[in-house]
Amino acid sequence: MRFTSSEVLAYEAGADAYISFWEKHKDKLTPQSAWRLSGAYVAAKRVNEAIGILLPHRADRTFRLRIVNLYITENDWVSAEAYIDELETADFDILMKRADILIQRGQCDAAALLLRPHCDFNSSAVAKLSQCLTELGDFDEALEVLESHQGVIPNRDDLILSLRTRVPGIDRKMLYREAENAWRSGDRDSAIECLASGLADTVIVGLWAEYVTAAGSVAHALDVMRPALERDRRLMDTYVELAFELPEMASTEYYLRSIDTHSSRLELALARVNWLMAGQPSIGAWLTQWTELSDKTLERLKGVPVGTNWPETRSAALTFDKMGDPCWALEVLHSWSSDHDAQGHYARLLVDYGMLSQAEDYISLHGANVGRSMAVSRAMLHLLKGQFDQAGEALAATISPSPQINRLASLMTRIPESRSALRASELSTQMRLYPLSVAILAASDHSDPDVAKAFRRAKRGASNDRRRALARHRTRWAIRGAVS
Repeated sequence: MRFTSSEVLAYEAGADAYISFWEKHKDKLTPQSAWRLSGAYVAAKRVNEAIGILLPHRADRTFRLRIVNLYITENDWVSAEAYIDELETADFDILMKRADILIQRGQCDAAALLLRPHCDFNSSAVAKLSQCLTELGDFDEALEVLESHQGVIPNRDDLILSLRTRVPGIDRKMLYREAENAWRSGDRDSAIECLASGLADTVIVGLWAEYVTAAGSVAHALDVMRPALERDRRLMDTYVELAFELPEMASTEYYLRSIDTHSSRLELALARVNWLMAGQPSIGAWLTQWTELSDKTLERLKGVPVGTNWPETRSAALTFDKMGDPCWALEVLHSWSSDHDAQGHYARLLVDYGMLSQAEDYISLHGANVGRSMAVSRAMLHLLKGQFDQAGEALAATISPSPQINRLASLMTRIPESRSALRASELSTQMRLYPLSVAILAASDHSDPDVAKAFRRAKRGASNDRRRALARHRTRWAIRGAVS
């Protein structure tokens, strides 16, 4: 067997096997293998040895950045700064790492001084400078920095809106922590009262509404949210979703129609109310006024009579999911509750949006379903609960196993090791099991920079609407005890 083949087998066998392999072949270690070996050491919690393996190759800029990342991951600021001091300051990426260290140490004023000279030509420096100024409480200058820069800044509009709604004197992070601690200790009233002190900030309004709804006062939460909708459009989705938690559909319709602010998302929600109250005759009949749907998509959805055409129904559900509207997607799939594939997709959406307790009940109810979609949903549920062996077993139990499925199931049992997680994620992507790929990375050790980078890249693959919906739902179900 060729040497490279032996290395591949050792690599796929896990971190310990890969480390053991190279302890016997140190004389043949190449830069590429040193990079992979450092990842194995990180997975084995031997970060100092990972750094030692990389040091002989630090002439390469990529290796220098990884070494600094490892120091930062270990919160070893002194070593990270000492190492950066040895490197050329002309390297912009190294300079950005120095800024990261200062921000992590709470020295945002020093980080801002370091970043200002580079803001005329680099969007990353602008984004970090805005972050520093926000942490320092200088919201006006942070807003001016973002608005004046001509380059491309990811999520610029959201960042600008967030700054425009900031209120001096209200510390969001502090209120988050205090409310969360009170809630987890069982003192619901104190958690809600804590957030009530910051209702001048619309972000706090949204979080307060989630807590109040979880305590059983949906209508009160909606009454307080309604005036804030004009100031912050980001609250609209939360308002709409909470309105559907009212016990009577007539009440839901009242709260939706009481909003003066125009929103295409609101139109979609009202269409859903009509659809539910009319006995669900078809999907697209209620979507003619939803302006964000393309004509082609709208025509396809109009032709889907619920419960009679599974491929078209599944296509409609996936369309709503991509738009970040799980409510419509779940409603559509529910009309096919007797179909094994539909059951699997329904369970996957519940898991994907953080509704773990509901997903667990639903999967248990359909225990006889051993189709691939349900197997993937079971595996995702186990992954997010940290049950890696059970995740592999659930995937292997599908009615139609294949060599790829069996290989993936084996890798999933070793997901605490970063190398196995990355390989499992890649294999899931090759098999077009994209939600499983994201769940694998979400459950993995993000102290490994490669895993953290892969997770960010996987999340970026989703639409903005869907990412926001996922964040909202995970917050909601964390508050309600569905997510630990």
